[in-house]
Amino acid sequence: AVNADSSLIQVSAIEGITSAAVTPRGGLLSGQVAWIDLLTGDHRGIVARPRIAAAGQLGPTLAGSRAEAFARLLEVLDDARFYRERRAAHERRQTRDLVAHRLDLEALGPVIDGRAPLVVYADRASDLLALAELAESTGIRVAVVGAAQGWKVADALAEADIPVIVQPSSNLPGNLDQVGARMDNAALLHQAGVRVGIAVLGEAHNVRNVTQEAGIAVANGLPAEVALRAVTLELARIYGMDDHYGSVAPGKVANLVIWDGDPFELSQWPVAVWVRGQAIPMRSRQTLLRDRYRELGRFGEDRDE
Repeated sequence: AVNADSSLIQVSAIEGITSAAVTPRGGLLSGQVAWIDLLTGDHRGIVARPRIAAAGQLGPTLAGSRAEAFARLLEVLDDARFYRERRAAHERRQTRDLVAHRLDLEALGPVIDGRAPLVVYADRASDLLALAELAESTGIRVAVVGAAQGWKVADALAEADIPVIVQPSSNLPGNLDQVGARMDNAALLHQAGVRVGIAVLGEAHNVRNVTQEAGIAVANGLPAEVALRAVTLELARIYGMDDHYGSVAPGKVANLVIWDGDPFELSQWPVAVWVRGQAIPMRSRQTLLRDRYRELGRFGEDRDE
């Protein structure tokens, strides 16, 4: 489903984004997450690894009530475990009815086994506490995306070893679940011992702004070295990709960005980017349009109306 010819790939790559977790949205369980390297036009190879996580979301609008939504999540996870243990009997129609299609239940196998995380978009403190209890009671690797009210329950998240991916600039209540959102959320989570990742959430066109998001977090109390890890190694670790991505080390994928200044300063940008060892051209549709229309005189002399 990834369009390797999308102009967004090069727009993001020349700003220093070399890899991304592509996440479906919609519904209680949205689908599977894929890890891509930002190589324009590589239709066969752009997906570095499929099925690295299962994506979901919690909230009051998913199933009539917040409690029902969480109950359904527990039910489908239980059925995925049931199907894995009784697959042959299910194929012979010798089991009870299950709540999801067999392909969906098979897709949740790595989550049930602990080989892949369940990455859930949730903001409200009560939902975050429910996810912490889920992780502690089942052993499932849970990660949270959003967590607008995460600072309120940071100790519980740290105790359950739940990493959190935040967007520091999201400090306004877009809905009731986000009441209390604040720019120092990342700093407060880190102080409590929560592993923090920083990303641009739900806006593929603005993924390149992740360094600005990290800068906002630093300006609001997050140590700079932690912010750097939050946009590199910690994100790779959350998705189970840290053996191959997130730092410069022998044996890891050769994704590298060279800056001539502080990457978290708004006035700075990369001078060179390598993806899988290939130096990418530092141009995009936006830079080509800029250069084309920088001098309007080449399109004809101005005329008085």
